[in-house]
Amino acid sequence: MARKIVALRVVAGLMAAVVFGGVAVLQTGCKPEEAQVPAELQRVTVAQVQEREIRDYLVFTGRTEAAETVEVRARVSGYLMETRFKDGQDVKRGDVLFVIDPRPYQADFDRAKAEYDRSYADLQLATVEFGRSTELRNKGTISAADFDTKSAAYLKAQSALASAKAAWDTAKLNLEFTTIFSPIDGMISKAAVTPGNLVTPDMKEPLTVIVSTNPVYAYADIDERQLLRYIRLNNEESAKEKGVPDPNGAEERRTTIQLQLADETGFPHEGNIDFADNRVRADTGTLTIRGVFDDKEEVLAPGLFVRLRLPAGKPYAALLVPQESIGIDQGQKFIYTVSGDGTVAYRRVQVGSLQDDGWRVVQGDLKAGEKVIVEGMIKVRPGMKVESVGWQPKSGVAQPGEARP
Repeated sequence: MARKIVALRVVAGLMAAVVFGGVAVLQTGCKPEEAQVPAELQRVTVAQVQEREIRDYLVFTGRTEAAETVEVRARVSGYLMETRFKDGQDVKRGDVLFVIDPRPYQADFDRAKAEYDRSYADLQLATVEFGRSTELRNKGTISAADFDTKSAAYLKAQSALASAKAAWDTAKLNLEFTTIFSPIDGMISKAAVTPGNLVTPDMKEPLTVIVSTNPVYAYADIDERQLLRYIRLNNEESAKEKGVPDPNGAEERRTTIQLQLADETGFPHEGNIDFADNRVRADTGTLTIRGVFDDKEEVLAPGLFVRLRLPAGKPYAALLVPQESIGIDQGQKFIYTVSGDGTVAYRRVQVGSLQDDGWRVVQGDLKAGEKVIVEGMIKVRPGMKVESVGWQPKSGVAQPGEARP
């Protein structure tokens, strides 16, 4: 029994020696230099908080329309003989567009003129006879019945001449209507009818359509909230400026409106509001406004989808950060800032309007010049240290103060 106990103690001692020896080997096998190498810092891109003067705007969508639109229709019936324009060309007021066969109307005109000439001759004869009968009546050498007959013939000849003149004028108009002129300057559409076809005034489709090209209207509907905000801001500005004379005169004041096309950045087209409807529509709760724009570049074709904006209030100083630097945490907007030693901090912010260059107005515990993380937000957390590099905006988005390409 004693021998077994001694054997067990020897085996336990050997096992302990093996375990402690392995640990010693592992400890001596590690290099102290490798154990002390710090982890690599997460790299993020940062931009500085900008402070500059901005202005808020009300933005809404709309459509462009031509200032003048004319559906060209026939005013007399007949066979179309000529089309004197090319589809889509520019036309001037008074240019000949269509010619309808004038021969039937020329015949009516000649007939009406002949009838007028005959009625005129009858009136001349009736006038002479009436004058002679008046003299004889005064001398008492003509009966009252004969005098009344001559007087009635004279009045009848006058009426016949007036009727013939009206028929002649109508025939003249119909003859003139066989040549269709452009009533405005503008761009013409395609011809809906080709020569040889019969045209009538009651045709469903017009012969063609002409639209004016400059200026161009843009219509939009403002909802009640935007309308009330705009009215109140304007009233505040008017109250502040009360008593200050307008060098251009009150009649010259106009509300500026800006326009953006679908492929444009910013709002490069500027015009004025020349019309606002007199009531808010009950079914939509919107008010229709119209802006007029000078289309010198000839890009504002009728029917384009556009974005419009109105200035809301006066310019003011604000802090701005890139739109990409703003995160959302359970509905709360926030940004990450990076201090001088590379430490990340969490800041809650309230966001304002988005500017043309992609920077957004923010309010919160921020100062101009602080660095905010733009790219790499999902890889960091508050309190950790990061390596920051300057942020390069995407192509087509200018930094504040830079010219847009």
